[in-house]
Amino acid sequence: MKNTAILKHLTVVLFVIPFILASCASTGGPDAHAPDWYKAFVEGEQDDSYVIKFYGRGSSESDAARQAAGVLFERLMELCDTQSAYSLTEDREDLETLIAGMIEDGSRAVDSFGSIKRREWVATSKGMNVYGLFRMERDAPRWLEERLAERYYGSDEILAEILASAAVLEKDGKLYSAAEELIRAAAYVFGRGLPLEKKRADEYIARAFELLKRIDIRISSVPERAFVNRRVEPFHLYCSVEEDAVADVEFLVQYQGRKRDGSPGQFERRLVSNETGIVEFFHPFIPFSGQAGVVFSAGSRDFRTSLSTLDENGLDVEALKEWSAANRFSHQLLVEAVDREISTGIVVLHADITGKSLELNDAASGILEELTQAGFNVSIMNLDPDEITEAGEDSFLRDLKAAYKGDYDRVLFGVVGINDFEARSESYRVATSGYLKMADVESGEILVSLERDKSVESRNDGLAVSASFRELGKAFAQDLISALD
Repeated sequence: MKNTAILKHLTVVLFVIPFILASCASTGGPDAHAPDWYKAFVEGEQDDSYVIKFYGRGSSESDAARQAAGVLFERLMELCDTQSAYSLTEDREDLETLIAGMIEDGSRAVDSFGSIKRREWVATSKGMNVYGLFRMERDAPRWLEERLAERYYGSDEILAEILASAAVLEKDGKLYSAAEELIRAAAYVFGRGLPLEKKRADEYIARAFELLKRIDIRISSVPERAFVNRRVEPFHLYCSVEEDAVADVEFLVQYQGRKRDGSPGQFERRLVSNETGIVEFFHPFIPFSGQAGVVFSAGSRDFRTSLSTLDENGLDVEALKEWSAANRFSHQLLVEAVDREISTGIVVLHADITGKSLELNDAASGILEELTQAGFNVSIMNLDPDEITEAGEDSFLRDLKAAYKGDYDRVLFGVVGINDFEARSESYRVATSGYLKMADVESGEILVSLERDKSVESRNDGLAVSASFRELGKAFAQDLISALD
C-alpha cells in the first residue's frame, strides 16, 4: 500500500522534473571541463527509468566520486521522497558509500535501485572531476525503504517472532488472532525512534484490517424474553470466512444485573468463538423485570486499548475502528416477573446459643407465612436441616439437584441461631440472627443472600425463643420480597 503511493508520487515526478530542468541549470552547474555530451544531456524518463546527471570534483577519483555521491544522494531523496527516512547520519553515509562505489566502478549496477549509465573522468589542474549519468530504476523508492527496513528490522528477533506467530495463525484460519498479532507488531515497532517506524506500523495495521474485514460476524439466535431470576436462553453469534468457521474471535459482552449490595449494575465478560465459529453467551439470572440491554462488541479490551494508543500517536487506525463499530450488536431483552409462581422449598437449621441444632422450625414457618400471604408458591421441605452444614454448601446444593429437581425450582435455605438469652425479673429476652439464601436447584446458583437479626421479649422462656425465630423468619421474608421486586 505504501509502495504504491510512493510509485505514484515518483511517476508524477518523472514527468514533471524534465520540464523544470529544461529551464534550470543541471546538477553540478555549468562547468568549463564538462564533456559536450554531459552539457547537452537533459535529465528525464528513459526506458521506464529516470536518468539523473551527476558531477563531482576532488583531489582524486575517489574524492570526486564521494563528492558526486553526496549530490546524487540529495537528488535521490528528493525524487523518491525519502528524506525523512534517511535522516540519520549513518544511513546517509551507508548509501553514499554504495553510490560512490558504483561511480568509481563505472559498470556496477544494483538491481531495483540503479546503475551508472555513463561516466567520464576529467583531470584538471586542481585534481579530478567526474561527470556521469545515473539510471534510477522505477522501483528505487521501494528499494531504498527495504534497505533501511532490513537494516533496522531484519534482525529484530522480537518482531520476527510476532510476525511468525501472525503467519501461523493466519494459515490456521484464526484471522482475528493473526490480526491482533499484527497490531502488536505495529505497537512494538512504533515509538522506538527508528527510521520508517510509522510506515512499518501503518503497514502492519493495514494488514491486520485486511484480515479482519474477511470475517463475517452475524447473530444466529437471541432470546426475546426471559423471566426474573430464571434461566435465560443462550445467545449465539457466528463467525466465518465464506463457508469456513473462524475460531478465537474475541468479544466483550456488556449486560445488566444486580450488584452485591442489591443495586443495579453493568457487567462485562470476555467471550471467544469456538472451533465451530460459535460465540455462546449464557446470561446470568436477571433479578429485575423490564428491559435488559445486552451489547456484543467484537475485539478484546487489549484490542481497544492498542487502537486507542496507536490513534493517539498519529497512526492510521480508522479502518480498524470502523470494523469494530460495524461489529457491535445491541439487543433488548424483555424480562418478566414470575417469582411468585416458581415452586420454592424452605429448609432452615435452628441452633442454640452453643451452636447445637434444635428441633425447631419456627423461622421456616415465619418465612412460609409471609411469602404465602404475598402470593409465593412455597412449602417447607421434608429434609433434615442438619444437611445444610454437614457436607458443605456446594455438596448440599448438588444433593438438592439430585433429590429435588422436578419438585422444586428453587430452595430457600439458611442457618439461624440464638445469640443472647437474658432472663429478666418478669420476662425473657431472646436475640437471634442468621443467614438465608435462595438458590436455583438446576444450576446451584445463589440468587439472593440475606443476613438478619431479631430480638423478642416474652414472659415465657420457650415462647420467647419460638417468637424470636418466627419473627426473624418473617423479617427474612420481607427482605426477600424487597430483593426480588
